[in-house]
Amino acid sequence: MFDLNQDKLKIKAAKFLNYFQKPISRITEIILLIAFTAVAYMFLLYCAKYLWVLFTATDVGQAYAEIYVESYRITNDVLNRGIFSLSMSMTLTSCVICLIVGAVFKFLHIIQYFYSARGFLGRIIFTGLPLTFIPLRQRPQGEIRNSFL
Repeated sequence: MFDLNQDKLKIKAAKFLNYFQKPISRITEIILLIAFTAVAYMFLLYCAKYLWVLFTATDVGQAYAEIYVESYRITNDVLNRGIFSLSMSMTLTSCVICLIVGAVFKFLHIIQYFYSARGFLGRIIFTGLPLTFIPLRQRPQGEIRNSFL
């Protein structure tokens, strides 16, 4: 009537799935966070590119191009690069750095001082902005110059 071996197999399968449910959900959250961040960053870059084109079409923008030649060239170089590749490289680099720093903070038990005890804005100001600034500073000199930072 009842197959006890099949019931034991179902119980073992359920335990196996429950064991891996939390890591799989964390990985899914990270992938979704990276995807949405990259899309938001692409949107911001497209808006910046559009506003830059509008600015350079004005008299003030043309005067800016004549006075600040190097800054104008760097901005054009950044905005004329592939927006998808730029947003993906910056997003992935930021994500990896944040994960590494978070793991180190957790290992050293100092996460409670830098992250856990703060509110939303405190987390962004004390951890988010500095950890996001690191990938920008680490870009090769030919790609994004440090002169405009």
